[in-house]
Amino acid sequence: MNDRVAIYYHPGNYGTFVEWCLNYFTDALFNIELPFNESGNAHKFNKHSVIASDKMFQEAVKNNNKFVRLHPGSISNESKKLLLTPTQAANCYRQELKLLQQYFTYVIVLHCDTENMLWYNNNVIKCFDEKNDVNVYHIEQNKIQDFQGLFSKNLNEHILFRLNESSKHLVTGWNKDSIHDMEVWELREFLSLYLYEEWVNVHQNLSMLDKEFPNIIFLEIGKLRDQFERTIIDLLKNVNLKQIRHDIDYVFENWIKLQHFKNRDLEVSDIVFCITNGKDRSWQQLSIIDEAAIQRQLRNNGWEIKCYNLNTFPTSTETLNPLLYKIQ
Repeated sequence: MNDRVAIYYHPGNYGTFVEWCLNYFTDALFNIELPFNESGNAHKFNKHSVIASDKMFQEAVKNNNKFVRLHPGSISNESKKLLLTPTQAANCYRQELKLLQQYFTYVIVLHCDTENMLWYNNNVIKCFDEKNDVNVYHIEQNKIQDFQGLFSKNLNEHILFRLNESSKHLVTGWNKDSIHDMEVWELREFLSLYLYEEWVNVHQNLSMLDKEFPNIIFLEIGKLRDQFERTIIDLLKNVNLKQIRHDIDYVFENWIKLQHFKNRDLEVSDIVFCITNGKDRSWQQLSIIDEAAIQRQLRNNGWEIKCYNLNTFPTSTETLNPLLYKIQ
């Protein structure tokens, strides 16, 4: 049987791009057109739709495709429930990774560390696709359930879809029936209090499994940004693929210039540094995720924002500083 590769990743961690690279650098007949959309994702390449349900997983196993992409919680309803249950994400990963090892020669896990959390999260909420014919087919065939979040058309809609189920236990103390009932300022404060820790927990639980699964390839997305050539060469060797194209710099340069959030974590940390150290700075085009991170980091430095009804976030230290007060 030919070698088969499964790529396991949360949305926003470049699974489609990695699959494209595995094809591009090793297959002489592969289409050489670059796969990037203006948003920076590689979704112009969609040889196989990402697995989004147990039916799609069984179909992919039967089809004997060389490469398969899937997100955590997509193999079964049981694993999905584990992923959405607080403190159970690691059990979801264990269950699914063990299953993938039964069907695939190699398994690649793409993940992000805490230093790249805003990069990842902004990818998720800004780079999702419009509907495409492949996914529409799977929906019509009842192979994707709860698919609305895949095709969200605005920032809040996508955030709310992803958080509503997993955050129900946190919303009860806010006198709200769901996250959907929150105003912008409430959602921002909610995210600043709970979201970062929840997402860090989810991703740390995945990355920490590398010792438990020594035969699985764990790849942190920062290596794609900081050591692209070495990372791609090593990845090809690790999945037993012969490199036949060598224009790695060309691919990297065209990819990296479209990664608008690659340094967002450093940018937010610099904004907080300027606020707390009396330095002038302005900013623009921050997402509500970034705003929540600023609020959280300020709180950790002993400062709170007068956030009641603050539905439009300030865009400079000059306009933000008057809203700060010291935590007693």
